[in-house]
Amino acid sequence: MQYLHDQRETDKYLAVVSNSVTFTVKESSQERFKRNSLRNWLIYEQVGQGYEVRVNLSANYANAEAELQLRTYIQGRLVYLKLADIKLDVNGDAIYKGEKALLDGTRIRLVMSGSNIKFGTAA
Repeated sequence: MQYLHDQRETDKYLAVVSNSVTFTVKESSQERFKRNSLRNWLIYEQVGQGYEVRVNLSANYANAEAELQLRTYIQGRLVYLKLADIKLDVNGDAIYKGEKALLDGTRIRLVMSGSNIKFGTAA
């Protein structure tokens, strides 16, 4: 162990600690999402042959009912078709599972009373 001499008027010595490590423990993503009131996500992910749409909104939308929609063309017109009615949980979250993966670039949206429309795109 090495010692450093305190150059001030005293004769005290300061110990130098070798091989010390300092680290910071970060909170988990789940805890951060639960407390973040600015969440506003609609996430599409392919899972096997199917897919999941994760709705991740703020707790302000707790227990809200919403409609998940898919954009498509019918007879040359752009329309949104209903995929499902969903209910958000106490954190403002929900998961919808579809059986057949959507085509790349497909647009989905969440519609609920009194809110802005949330969009997502299948990548």
